[in-house]
Amino acid sequence: MISTRVSSAAARFRAERMRLQRRTGFLGLRSRRGAALLISLCAVVLLTGVIMAFFSQANLNRQITGSSTQYSRAEMFARSAMEDIVGDMRREIVETSTELRGDPSAPNPAFPAVYVPRPGASAAPAKVGVVGADAIGSRTICKVSTEGKGIHTNSTALGSPVAIDTPSFNGRKVSASAWFNSGGPRLGSQSNLPTWVYITRSGPGTPAVADAKAKNGPDYVLGRYAYTVYDTSGLLDANCVGYPSVATNLGSGKSSMAYAELTAVDASVTTARVNDFVKWRNPSAIGSTNLWASYLSDFAEPNGFLYAKSGHQGFLSRRDVIRSSTQGILPGGANLYTHFARFANSPSWAPPADAPAMGGIGGSGGEFNYQANADKSLDGAGNPVANRNVLNVRHPSAATIRYYTDKGVQDTYDVIAGDPLVRTRFSLAKLAWLKYNGINDSAFASSVTAAQREEAIKDCFGLTWNSVKSRWDYEHGSNHRVLALGEISGREPDFFELLKAGILTGSLGNHPGAIAPTTTSTTAGPAGLYFEYLSSNKDRQILQIGANIIDQADADNYPIAIYQENVPMPAYGAAELYNTVFGQENLPMLQRMVQVSCKTDEDSETEGEIDIWMQPEVWNPHEPSTADPARYPDTPLHLRVVTYGGAMLKISENNADSTVGIPKSKERFNQDVVDFGTDVTAPKLQGIVAFVNPKPGTTKPQAFFESPAVIAGYGNSLYSNYQDLSQVSGPKNHFFYRDMTNAHKGKTRPIGVWLGKLPRDPRKNPLGYPTHWVEILPISSPTEPQLTFVLEYLEEGTTRWRPYCVLARVQEMYGPTFGPKEPCGFVSWFRDFNLARPDPRTDRFSASAGRLNSSGTTYNRMWSSGSTIQGGPIVGNAQAEGHGSTSYLMPSTAAGFVYQAPIKTSFSTAYLLSDWSRNIALVNTDPRFWYADPDGIVRPADGWRGDQPTAAEPGTGDGMMLFNNDLNAAKYPTLVASKERRRPVILNRPFRSVGELGVVFRDQPFRSLDFWSEKSGDSGLLDLFSVTDAGFGGITGGRYNINAAQEGVLKALLRGTARQPSGSTTSPLSQAEADAVAAAITQNLSTAGPIANRGELGRRLTTPIFTSYAAAANTATSKPVLNKTYGEAPMRALVSQMDTRTWVLLIDVVAQCGRLSPNAAGLEDFIVEGERRYWLHVAIDRHTGRIIDRQLEVATNE
Repeated sequence: MISTRVSSAAARFRAERMRLQRRTGFLGLRSRRGAALLISLCAVVLLTGVIMAFFSQANLNRQITGSSTQYSRAEMFARSAMEDIVGDMRREIVETSTELRGDPSAPNPAFPAVYVPRPGASAAPAKVGVVGADAIGSRTICKVSTEGKGIHTNSTALGSPVAIDTPSFNGRKVSASAWFNSGGPRLGSQSNLPTWVYITRSGPGTPAVADAKAKNGPDYVLGRYAYTVYDTSGLLDANCVGYPSVATNLGSGKSSMAYAELTAVDASVTTARVNDFVKWRNPSAIGSTNLWASYLSDFAEPNGFLYAKSGHQGFLSRRDVIRSSTQGILPGGANLYTHFARFANSPSWAPPADAPAMGGIGGSGGEFNYQANADKSLDGAGNPVANRNVLNVRHPSAATIRYYTDKGVQDTYDVIAGDPLVRTRFSLAKLAWLKYNGINDSAFASSVTAAQREEAIKDCFGLTWNSVKSRWDYEHGSNHRVLALGEISGREPDFFELLKAGILTGSLGNHPGAIAPTTTSTTAGPAGLYFEYLSSNKDRQILQIGANIIDQADADNYPIAIYQENVPMPAYGAAELYNTVFGQENLPMLQRMVQVSCKTDEDSETEGEIDIWMQPEVWNPHEPSTADPARYPDTPLHLRVVTYGGAMLKISENNADSTVGIPKSKERFNQDVVDFGTDVTAPKLQGIVAFVNPKPGTTKPQAFFESPAVIAGYGNSLYSNYQDLSQVSGPKNHFFYRDMTNAHKGKTRPIGVWLGKLPRDPRKNPLGYPTHWVEILPISSPTEPQLTFVLEYLEEGTTRWRPYCVLARVQEMYGPTFGPKEPCGFVSWFRDFNLARPDPRTDRFSASAGRLNSSGTTYNRMWSSGSTIQGGPIVGNAQAEGHGSTSYLMPSTAAGFVYQAPIKTSFSTAYLLSDWSRNIALVNTDPRFWYADPDGIVRPADGWRGDQPTAAEPGTGDGMMLFNNDLNAAKYPTLVASKERRRPVILNRPFRSVGELGVVFRDQPFRSLDFWSEKSGDSGLLDLFSVTDAGFGGITGGRYNINAAQEGVLKALLRGTARQPSGSTTSPLSQAEADAVAAAITQNLSTAGPIANRGELGRRLTTPIFTSYAAAANTATSKPVLNKTYGEAPMRALVSQMDTRTWVLLIDVVAQCGRLSPNAAGLEDFIVEGERRYWLHVAIDRHTGRIIDRQLEVATNE
């Protein structure tokens, strides 16, 4: 049974297994088929995704490609627009200018062109589309794309009526805020936004709407652009401006834009904020005055402020300026600053007008038609033209030119025919190479050898040191002439040649005419011989001015000597002396030579004698601060007067009456003619008077600053400065006299050069005792050596005496009168005749003769042979004789000197040559005197703006160098207080501004180089010279263009300027003064138009500057602005960093690509497909059209 069950179970198991197998096999097939379907479906999905992704990516790539294309198109349009704008700016230069390629009568087409604005054309970019500009924008915005207008007045009109804030077809627009503010350069704004210029297949313009959307037409629109051009040349260079407070004492000189007062740009800017800014930008240069000065002189200025020193910060873009201003790093608003200051470091001066247009004459051959001759090499008489348009003076042929840094390191550059001769301004820092006793080795780099120093000085100055004669010899030009620019070949012009180029030739060479014949008018000629030859030599005056410039810039008071061989004067003794010019230092000068006679006998019936001396009277007319040996140890302490030439003495005797048969007069001549020789290397002891040079403030001996004073001997006199030593002074060159009041009997020895004795006949005639007077006459004829008096200094530490002041070749002089019964020892000088020069600094007009006054305020009449130069108020004809007056032997009227009716005094007539201190031509009956320069122009002297006294008010004396030098302080307090600031200045330091050349004596009485009158003959110097050799490759930063300067910029440059460049009273311009001048300049430039070059600052802008300055400065009792050094302070502050030649622009351009809508009703229906905006910074030379530098910057919103 069991087996049966088992079998049965097994059978069932097998049957079930078979059933399951059959079932399982069917189900497995179905499963496999479903999986395949699922896989297939998944594959389809995946493939579809891939396909969709592919098409999606392809579509995205197509969009990206399209966007990139539009971006590129917009960028291309923007760049093209910028190039068009720059091209149109350059075309504006060409189309508004006269093109010059050398001499206009024979232009050389191979020469590079220079462009000079035509009459009526502007030196600045013409404003186009500027409407409703704000105060900032009115100075900076110069071009705006505008309906119906192009870039300049003569260019094609391109602008459409569609402004950039008009929505496009697809809603794009540029708002005023985005254009000027958040997305703009922050340089001002205006009410009118730019309009679009449409770009078509045929170029930019404003097409008709139908043509603009015709796809196949030539005027089909492809894009559009708009622009605003900003003139950024008048902004402050953010990479230069600002200085630390530790350098405040340097800032008053305004030698660099770095010394602008940034506290003036905004009321919120403090000194602490400026210090923080400078510390951030120049961290290693702020620790001390020396560190800052070294940073400027050794790195920043030689590199033109174009590079940042290692470890320092710099501004590289407009966005840097905006961000720094926003973040409070940069003091004040971004509208006052730029990072892109690029200027051509080259002059562009040309004579401003012909002499007849300035009230003068044309001259022989038209030599004074300055403007007409400016582009010619020769004038109508065949003479070289001195005053050229420096832009158009060319190198005649190819050459390799030597050039020198301020440290004397030589470099070279190649030129071809037609390249400009004057490449850069001459650096006044090179003056440090020269000393009175040779080459200043310390001024050169250590790598420069002795031979290279000599070569550098010869190339840059035309000078060679003459160790035998202890002088510099000028020998650069043909026959030792100072050449005109057109005569120079193969080198750069030297220092003196540039002086000659910049000073109008008709303002040079004034002379007094030939020596006066004794029988002619008192105004027929001077007392000296051959001045018509010597003084008329213009090269000599150029050398004299140059020597004065050199001595202003050194730290000693030893005058430099420069010899020029070829002065056309007849052969004459001591010619080397007369052919040498001596620089002006802070030393006493020969003011007068007074004939003093002493009666050595009592009146009796026996023959007597009279001794005759020529007594020197010296005066130091300068402001005294730089004459103190404690501050300037190289100051001469020992001086002497040396006499050359000879004379004959004459005495005349008048009887009391000629009616009794006794002759009325008779003459006696000295049998012994006095002869001092003419050997300047071995002067005769008998003609020498030596004395000491007291320092300022000394009372025993009295210093020579107060008034002209005699040299007096030892004793209790205030004037005990005579060196009573036989080896240095002639033994007879002193004498005792009987004091007329007995108050100081025997206490003083007046000193003079002893000429000899004359016999006198004191015998009584029937009607009384005779009167005697003495004359000094030529030896025999006018060709014999005349008396010459030379003031010399002893070079301390040596036995070498050097000349520096000459009163030359005087012919004759009347002498004192002795009345009857004068006691023994009587000295006749109370009303003595004298030979005098109104200004002791120059012998240009020789000496004139006059009588000293017996009245007026003097220091002490018993110790001084003269009164004050100009001792009291001038009211009508009340001017007293002796106060700068002469009576005869005056410059000739034929030489251009004008003498109105002379002053009548109690015993004579007087001609007030002190009036030359003003030199103003008047047409009324006032007793004034003046002279014209050779070109016929009456140019004012330094005192022409002086505070003139009235009957009720003595005035302050300001502006009058000679006025009331020793008046009583209690009676005239304002006059005494103004004394120092009235005096001429000797700097005794390097120039800090080119404007400081205005302190340089011009070698004409009372005249320094003039930068404060509209008739200036010297203003060209402001453009031809610089303080340092700034700039790299002729490009420099740290400059501004005054024609585009905002008022705030000028305020910053003016504030803090020293009113006087030297002395103890160098207080700065007040805020009111600086702000008034800044406002006057911007107003004048806005109404009268731009100025053409730096020289115009010292000519055309003088009146508005002075008027505004004076109005802000003057009070009833103090008028320092009337003094020339004070009055020129604004010029000194502005000129060294000033430029007018370079257009520095920011071109703000937005460009869009796209098309007009097919249904466009107007040009505003433009579909914008891409947009780009750029700021292009570009600097263009106005006179060549050359692009100096450029920088492209992407404009982004901030």
